[in-house]
Amino acid sequence: MPSHEPRLSAAAREMRFSAIRRMSALIERPGIISFAPGQPSPETFPVEAFRQILDEVVEKESAGAFQYILTRGLGDLLTAVGEYAAAKGMRARPAELMLTEGSQQGLDLVSRVLLDPADVVLVELPSYIGATSAFRASRARMVGVRLDEEGLDLDDLRRRYRAESAEGRRVKFLYVVPSFQNPSGISHSVARRRGLLEAAQELDLLVVEDDPYGDLYFEGDPLPTLKSMDEGGRVLYLSSFSKILAPGLRTAFLLGPEEIVAKIEIAKQSANLCGSG
Repeated sequence: MPSHEPRLSAAAREMRFSAIRRMSALIERPGIISFAPGQPSPETFPVEAFRQILDEVVEKESAGAFQYILTRGLGDLLTAVGEYAAAKGMRARPAELMLTEGSQQGLDLVSRVLLDPADVVLVELPSYIGATSAFRASRARMVGVRLDEEGLDLDDLRRRYRAESAEGRRVKFLYVVPSFQNPSGISHSVARRRGLLEAAQELDLLVVEDDPYGDLYFEGDPLPTLKSMDEGGRVLYLSSFSKILAPGLRTAFLLGPEEIVAKIEIAKQSANLCGSG
């Protein structure tokens, strides 16, 4: 049999199976109790509510529900997601909002649209492996920024940014999970969030905020998203309903600068033409 390795692109030859998928395979083994995946308990799924909604959709909206829709997503769902974002203090103009089939797709699209090979992404140290896999697939250079008990070390952020820039490398964005960070569990304080945005303004840096866990708090008031605090248009926000509804729905969204979201929509069209929701 011939080897097809030479036919693969340089990017494909560097691809590796996701560590998350390898962990998922271990969960299948009998007797394993795993704390690795972020899987909600099936007991929390609103099954009866889903059944009633599906029955209503099939009865009243079947002509539209089973038809092609716009790449950005179903209009009524986009409106509802915009209201959800607004309740968190984020302005969500239609041109700045798009649905994705899970946040991982959002991370992949962001990588494809923003990154060229050898571009630099600043990431938290440690960082979410799903995100680093997406950045690695775009052949980006990842540079870790230290965390402390209040969040990202802003002195280290400035130091890493300036060191990379001094070497002539382009720092494209900072990737951060400010609430219940994966894997550390750290949440940025309000003061640290404010300082991060000030540093982004100072360094002319785009911030990619990943917020799948922001609603999973048990005490106190919810912390504000970076996007809700952003006055300079520097935050591209991603979130998901996988952790608060059901991961099998694959419903997530991104919200950010219009010119970036427009290019992400075009990139998404080349992958699946039309959204699933």
